[in-house]
Amino acid sequence: MGMDIPMCLDKHPLLFEMSIIGSSWGFVHAALSFLSSLSCLQILKLDYITSLDENLPICQLLKLPSVKQLKVSVQGYGDASLLPFTLVIEACPSLRSFVFELMWPSKMLCRQRELKRVVIPSHMYLKEVEFYNYYGRPCDHELVNYLVENAIALEKLLVNPCEEAYFSDGMKRLKEPRECALQ
Repeated sequence: MGMDIPMCLDKHPLLFEMSIIGSSWGFVHAALSFLSSLSCLQILKLDYITSLDENLPICQLLKLPSVKQLKVSVQGYGDASLLPFTLVIEACPSLRSFVFELMWPSKMLCRQRELKRVVIPSHMYLKEVEFYNYYGRPCDHELVNYLVENAIALEKLLVNPCEEAYFSDGMKRLKEPRECALQ
């Protein structure tokens, strides 16, 4: 977490689990690029302090072939799309479990817009998906649609709606989050 820290990971080839906290896509992208050489890395946790701007040119990530569990936490702001995070999922071809947690969903807008779709090769091994603090906004719905359509081995989908504590007076309700999650 914090500023760039020079690390020599070749001295830790058996590193099994890693957590990275970053404030920008560029920071996390750079961190992931050096993780691709770790053949034993199986659990990866990423915390993004800011949302991604969907208009930014986002390049493909290097593959992390040994990662089987991925947790992504995002502090969302504005009307940011969650679809850029699909690139992180795609970078893990052996992924079996994916957890997505939206922190502070009340800071995201609820503007209605047309849903976007991402079509990519199927995820062959992804069996369990968990989405925490689902509110039912188009950005939430897009990510769940992506996972349902592309995870062909999906056995468990847990969509946990956000709690009343996250609602604020300025947060427009589209539908009850629980009702949206059930849909």
